[in-house]
Amino acid sequence: MLEYIRARYKLFLLLFVFWLFLSSSLDPLSLIKGGVVSLVLSIMAYGVFYGGGDKSYRPFHPPRIFRYIVMLLVTVFRSALQFLAVLFFKRYAPVVFTMKLDVKDDVELGIIANSITLTPGTMTVESNKDEKTVTVLTIASEEATRDHLEKVIRKRFEGTLKQYRKEDSS
Repeated sequence: MLEYIRARYKLFLLLFVFWLFLSSSLDPLSLIKGGVVSLVLSIMAYGVFYGGGDKSYRPFHPPRIFRYIVMLLVTVFRSALQFLAVLFFKRYAPVVFTMKLDVKDDVELGIIANSITLTPGTMTVESNKDEKTVTVLTIASEEATRDHLEKVIRKRFEGTLKQYRKEDSS
């Protein structure tokens, strides 16, 4: 039983801190709710992250998750400003394209697909886990080429995850 708890406490702490950050309340009822939700999620999600077998996912370390989230927030803010400028000057066109990603597992594909959707002016229309592709809908300036749009996604999201993957393997 102690080993069961020891294996899950890091995930519980990460989820609980995330709850505190989102709720921004130290009210006892909020702390109890956060503790219960974090406990249930850490028990349920443990098999997903550490399920064993060849499909087992090795999660990123908390500092790397934090750096990725900061990078994502900066990207979202910067993209929001660029998107407003494109809309303000009415020089935009919808662009849909499919790109193959260099990812190792389905979780990385999901992280990139969700990061694209969180970025203003872009949306992941479809992701294919077998082919490791995402179909992206974006509102871009008329001058933007497909290669440029792909390059931005690769640099911001795929490149960042590759960097963390290299750090994890060393």
